[in-house]
Amino acid sequence: MYKVMLIDDECVIRQGLKKIIDWQAFGFLIVDEAENGISAYEKIIEHQPDLLLLDIRMPGYDGVTLLKMIRKKGLNCKVIFLTGFAEFEYAQEAIVLNVEAFLTKPIDEIELQQYLSTTKLKLDKEKMINDLLTNQLVLEEKQLYRRLLFGQKLNDVTYQNKKGLFTVVEIQFSDDIEIANAFFDNYQKSNDQVVSLFVAGSWVLIFKELSLSRIKVALYDLSMQMEKQFTDYFISVGRQVNGYHTLYNSFQDAKTLGQRWFLDNSQTISYYYEKFESDEKHFIIDSDLLFSYIEVNNIDGVNQFFEILEDNIWNRNMNFSKVKGLCVNCLLIIIERIQQYTQLDSKLPDNHTITDEMYQQTKLNQLIQCMKKYITIMLDTVHDGSRESTMTRLLDYISKHYEKDLKLERLGSIFGYNSSYLGTIFKQHTGMSYSKYLDSVRIDEAKKLLLEDNNKVYEIAQLVGFNSVDYFHGKFKKYVHMSPKQFQLEHRQSTKGKGE
Repeated sequence: MYKVMLIDDECVIRQGLKKIIDWQAFGFLIVDEAENGISAYEKIIEHQPDLLLLDIRMPGYDGVTLLKMIRKKGLNCKVIFLTGFAEFEYAQEAIVLNVEAFLTKPIDEIELQQYLSTTKLKLDKEKMINDLLTNQLVLEEKQLYRRLLFGQKLNDVTYQNKKGLFTVVEIQFSDDIEIANAFFDNYQKSNDQVVSLFVAGSWVLIFKELSLSRIKVALYDLSMQMEKQFTDYFISVGRQVNGYHTLYNSFQDAKTLGQRWFLDNSQTISYYYEKFESDEKHFIIDSDLLFSYIEVNNIDGVNQFFEILEDNIWNRNMNFSKVKGLCVNCLLIIIERIQQYTQLDSKLPDNHTITDEMYQQTKLNQLIQCMKKYITIMLDTVHDGSRESTMTRLLDYISKHYEKDLKLERLGSIFGYNSSYLGTIFKQHTGMSYSKYLDSVRIDEAKKLLLEDNNKVYEIAQLVGFNSVDYFHGKFKKYVHMSPKQFQLEHRQSTKGKGE
């Protein structure tokens, strides 16, 4: 419907115009009326009508003066003048102001209908041309922004250093793409300061010349609208940048933050902050520590391990696929190590099934719970409900891992004890200090290896946990009262004498 205003100082004329024409049938809607030029001017500016039925002679501004004023304002609405026979001079002056028709009072209904039909056709044609031009301009603008988002340089010097505030927002969603397309097309039409683009499966909004506070209000309103149509979505907001050439930076921020969608179901909008660590290269999951917790049946340690893991992921900008890969790798390593001495086949599905289930998780808490489920199965299988004492488990652990860097602090973290307290109860149970006990275990293992052929002293030192061969020599001599080489030679001579 095109908007119409009726402007005449005679109420009877205005009322008659309303009654003699079925305006909607001709594609028009009367939005307001006025009885003088002054109030008419204010209402025209407010409503921006497509057609005016305008009386030439009226109080305030006459019709020709009023038309000149609105033309200066850039309003190109269609005008049909309502005139009397004595107002021909005014009508001549109005011709240069692009008027559709002059109707003399009293108004002829058939004549007015003809002019309305002609005017409607003109408006339709102009609208079609304007829509085509607008669509072309929008398309060209979107192509420009798409190139800028991906960091492509512009050859046109007009744009190379063009300034302006820009903020890039990425919106991910899990709903039907058709629903999203319709939603954001409508959002674009109702927001002149926003450019919307569909980029690699997500919608991207570019806010132009808006302060961050206004953007936050706009995104809050957008989120409220999206809640009514979308079941799951995530809005990530890049930094505010100045200039076309920096749009890429804001887009990369939004993409990086968008990777945090997997963290939490309740969070729907995430804003750019520099506090997050972005370096993924040095992020590891300590499968050795988790395996140790399982070995010694430290359930509290397992729970704490996953709490710390989740916190570490929260505090970094990480790709969820990479997080899944690290968790799957950690789990499969532990399964393989435990299967070396415990039968897990009947308790766990195959590795392929486990991997598929892990990769199907869409949120971090789901992934962690899935991983804990399999760790719990391993705990139950390895320990089978047994309640060994802490010292039994500790001595068994040392006998299996004596070659590692087994500092008391490390054992304390594995078993969930303060290292000083652990050292005290260890001495009470064994009658010797922890370090002395560990040395004796390593030396006993070294003696066994020295009795075998083809084992070199420096190799044996490393195999039993001594990084320095000189240190190994000193410890061996302290406990055995001879060097490793002498021990090896004496053993060979005694074996040879028995053989003779």
